[in-house]
Amino acid sequence: MGASLTESTTMKTEIEVKFFVNKNDFEQRLHLLGGAVATPRRLMRRQLFAFPVTLRKPNLEQQARVRDEGDRITMTLKESTIPRTMSSVQELEIIINNFDAAVQIFMMSGYEPTTYQENYRTSWIYEGCCVEIDEWPGLRSFAEIEAPSEAELKRVAALLNIELTSFMSCSLFDLYEQELKLDVKKMRRLPRLTFENFELVTKGF
Repeated sequence: MGASLTESTTMKTEIEVKFFVNKNDFEQRLHLLGGAVATPRRLMRRQLFAFPVTLRKPNLEQQARVRDEGDRITMTLKESTIPRTMSSVQELEIIINNFDAAVQIFMMSGYEPTTYQENYRTSWIYEGCCVEIDEWPGLRSFAEIEAPSEAELKRVAALLNIELTSFMSCSLFDLYEQELKLDVKKMRRLPRLTFENFELVTKGF
């Protein structure tokens, strides 16, 4: 596949939380505190897949994904308990060099394509942690902190003056349900979720 493993061939625990932000104010705060832009704002695109029936596990949220991140393309498998916590997501990811070929590999392996999505992301590094600022169609901007441990995540959040009560450990679809009262099951099956078609597709909710 022309791919290289990011770390290992075992599932890695993803320790992260989301919280809503004012993008300009939050970026100013990051800059003043010594944060650095790792990757400037760029359009990201992804194709999501449902696991084949034979690979599905009870009481787990499972998802496959191919994502063009602007500076690299990744192919990922994810699993999480329901409901999610800041450390419940397990993922296995490889870096690849062809978005369309990876999509075809998943489809030919029995994975069912669910939705194609686009959003904008700005990536920062602060205190050794990844801080991503995301813009999605129809939603307020939100940030994610990914850290090597829950303790480190909480420490960095405190330095950024982020209250623990604002933490969200949930999927993007859950945010659409919480913020816009859109049905999660319908959101998961949208053929496309982009800035151009958002108002059109949500008229059916």
